[in-house]
Amino acid sequence: MLKMLDPIGALLRDRDQWAVFVAADGRAQKRRVKVGGRTASEAWIEAGLASAERVIVYPSDTLADGKRLKVVRQ
Repeated sequence: MLKMLDPIGALLRDRDQWAVFVAADGRAQKRRVKVGGRTASEAWIEAGLASAERVIVYPSDTLADGKRLKVVRQ
């Protein structure tokens, strides 16, 4: 089972589950993820993300699935 460590600032609640936004083809895509554990700064992602996907850290409240992105800093 693939486990990844992501910044806690990428996580958001989607009803009763965890999710993150990823940048894909210039658009935001919401991914529901399975979180195995957390610290104050990182979360273990057990399912829902591929290792090469770029997560959006501290997404704006106005960010929505499919919204076009402008990369400010990588």
